[in-house]
Amino acid sequence: MELGPFGPYELVRHIDSGGVAAVWLAEVRETPRKAPDLLPGRRVALKRLKEPPPIAPSEAVDRFVQEAELMRAIDHPNVVSVYDVDEVDGGRGLERYMAMELSLIHI
Repeated sequence: MELGPFGPYELVRHIDSGGVAAVWLAEVRETPRKAPDLLPGRRVALKRLKEPPPIAPSEAVDRFVQEAELMRAIDHPNVVSVYDVDEVDGGRGLERYMAMELSLIHI
């Protein structure tokens, strides 16, 4: 995965990877259509699925969407907030992503 534009975001650097997804430090380039409070210049943690995912692509997307929905429902100071969940053409066809509160612990 390369640095640079990714939908309304700019991928600045890779933070970490898990089994199915990778998290990037990203900066808002333009206000996302589903997150009008995210203004240009703000930094977020942007999570996107690995390509190819290590499990069936449809299962990976289903799990990713479920995780995003569950995280959005949690309001707790020890859990990062999810600001934006959408899909864009990131150069590999349509990709789901999740833009979250950036925890300074990880950068």
